[in-house]
Amino acid sequence: MEVFVNYPKDEEGIRELNKAVAQVHATLVLKAVEDLDISSESKKKVIRTLVQKAKEDALKEEKENKKKGIEIAY
Repeated sequence: MEVFVNYPKDEEGIRELNKAVAQVHATLVLKAVEDLDISSESKKKVIRTLVQKAKEDALKEEKENKKKGIEIAY
């Protein structure tokens, strides 16, 4: 079996791909949290914690990339 993948080459295409991948990841995470055997309030707390951690990680990565002179298209 052969699989051919055509990655986007322009900034707009890369941005769209990044957005689509992020949406898939978010959907999978939400499904995993929904499947946990915990209360709804605990699920909300898990999601809030994950969102906060993701924001912190994104800011940290952005700062590191700026130091390296790397600009990421989102």
